[in-house]
Amino acid sequence: MKKIIKLTESDLTRIIKRVIEEKKESINESATVNGITIDAKYGNLSTKAGQLVNDYKILVSCSKLGITAYEGPVAIETLWNGKDGGIAGKDNTGKVFSIPLEKAKYLVSKMKNGDVEIKTEGSGTIAGISGTCKVTLKKRK
Repeated sequence: MKKIIKLTESDLTRIIKRVIEEKKESINESATVNGITIDAKYGNLSTKAGQLVNDYKILVSCSKLGITAYEGPVAIETLWNGKDGGIAGKDNTGKVFSIPLEKAKYLVSKMKNGDVEIKTEGSGTIAGISGTCKVTLKKRK
């Protein structure tokens, strides 16, 4: 026999918030691409391949229609494997981003090799405003 339970709006809101918080706790601070782990601890990115670890700080220059909206450092709060096997994450500005598998393979291999500076770019929408970001990963010593 099925039981029908009536919920108030506040009950439903509380349950949804609890589920979201539990889901946040299950998100990792790392992703794995081609057997290489990329971490987002302390806001920087680092790769781990065996005992070899390379750390990178992230600098961005984001603009729309040629007008710079933000230029400076960005910290990564969380990372996880994206749906296509690439990388997905959230930065300290609240922007959720994804890096397709092929680009993720390229970036992770450059990081694993210890390249001093890695440049890439992407596009996206933040708060309904579309634009592009040039990203530079600078190796930390």
